[in-house]
Amino acid sequence: MITKIHDSILFQRTRKTDSFARLLGHIRVILLFSFYGLISAQAADVKKPKLIWEHSREDGFAYSSPVVYDGKIYVGSRNGEFYAIDDSTYETLWFFQTDGEIHGSSLVTEEWVYFQSDDNHLYKLNRASGELVWSYESSEESFVRDVSILDHGSSVPVLKDSRIFFGTNGGEMICLDAVNGEEIWVYAATGFIRSTPVISDGKVFFGCYGPSMYSIYENSGELVWKTDFEVTSDVRKPVMPSAVVHGDLVFLGLRDTFLYAMNTDTGNVEWSSEFPSSWVEATGVIVDGKLYIGSSDLSAVRCYNPNTGEVIWQRSVPGRTYGKPAYWDGHLIYGISGHTTSKPDYASASIALNIETGDIAWIREEDHPSDSSFGRFGVFGDLHEANGRLYYSNQSGKLFVYDLDPAPYLLNISTRGRVGTGDDVLIAGFVIKGNVMKKILLQGIGPSLEGQGVVGYLNDPKITLYKGDEFLAENDVWRKWPGAVDLRTAATDIGATELSANDAAMLIDLDEGAYTVHLSSLSSDEGVALVEAYEIR
Repeated sequence: MITKIHDSILFQRTRKTDSFARLLGHIRVILLFSFYGLISAQAADVKKPKLIWEHSREDGFAYSSPVVYDGKIYVGSRNGEFYAIDDSTYETLWFFQTDGEIHGSSLVTEEWVYFQSDDNHLYKLNRASGELVWSYESSEESFVRDVSILDHGSSVPVLKDSRIFFGTNGGEMICLDAVNGEEIWVYAATGFIRSTPVISDGKVFFGCYGPSMYSIYENSGELVWKTDFEVTSDVRKPVMPSAVVHGDLVFLGLRDTFLYAMNTDTGNVEWSSEFPSSWVEATGVIVDGKLYIGSSDLSAVRCYNPNTGEVIWQRSVPGRTYGKPAYWDGHLIYGISGHTTSKPDYASASIALNIETGDIAWIREEDHPSDSSFGRFGVFGDLHEANGRLYYSNQSGKLFVYDLDPAPYLLNISTRGRVGTGDDVLIAGFVIKGNVMKKILLQGIGPSLEGQGVVGYLNDPKITLYKGDEFLAENDVWRKWPGAVDLRTAATDIGATELSANDAAMLIDLDEGAYTVHLSSLSSDEGVALVEAYEIR
């Protein structure tokens, strides 16, 4: 009897043979090959991303958000160095040293790179060589800030019509000639500016310490309107996220626990929405006419009708969200940050939410330090997607690169059949290709089938693993397997069939090759049995 699984993998119930080659030729066990590892024909609808590369530098990439352009990664670090990294070899192509921490992202064009450092300079570099073209020194910060304000991030320069727009720690919104760095105009706001300017319909929108929201004319730098918000404590005055414009509304989240929608012409608040007891520090995004925004202490992401303020859905997430999400294949990917006081499920992670329903597609947790500045962990900067890859940094100082569309892998292949005595066994075959070891869970299920209503199940299953003709391992009671606790944990985590006391299983690391699993009867008993194989990731 041949049982077909997902149109690609076939399992064979046959009699045992000593020759693997004969097994392939005579009983037609059909195997599936992959250059990337053990796979089946059908993977999950949304794949969990696969880590390609991670790296750290002295003092780390904690806040700087990477930008990818033409196969290169551009990112700054807390030690003041700005890097260009090859996105295929991950070698450093060049770096440029500044005298301050680099907290924000960069603006990258075909020829140039623009970024800010906390040494109060905006830099323009040659993208190919990293050589300095010019730098502009802004006013030193004159506003007193408590370290508890947690003023992560910085204003990212924006390019429009050969002009550069950016905010500064000195509380100025500045417009420069992008070619030579000459000053065109400077607008003095009432506090330091960490949000990135948004340019729409001839106006520049930005928030600043106060908190206040500004609209100024793009060409002259003259004030259009200013909206002030009242708060009760200094820690709530910074404005960290950037505004987002949709139609005649501009949206901005504040630490006073509200998201505001303001008229772009007047600055009047058209509607507001409260996130109870939670700062709103994530930058909102518009996708398909809907507004999406995250929050900190509420640990939730919301989807709004931007015109009315109606909440379409709200999704609780296991941690705080900051920065701007990446978009990929119908999903928004947010960074998750933990805190020593809130103790969320994930101290540092990325999470993908379906934009239509808010359902969680996957969560990818990162390593994080046991100790971190200000007692915080996780992802504070923006996430960036390019060419099916996800890029971001976290508070451990690491830069991460993930494949958002990894090659499919074995999720669950199984076959059920009747096992007789002697050589009348159930055999499953699979192949692993690639130079990376795979952790594989194999289960031979008999007694557990009783709970599924199976009559005449095999009482004493035994599984034997071969690589070609070579015997590798066998098991008849899973609790006898070395590392049985890890085996049980792995089986539970992936939702494998629950094991009873007399079921057989093994958790084993396997390299490249062709394998068969033989399920037989330990005694002279006969009955129905099930073979399962899982890749543990």
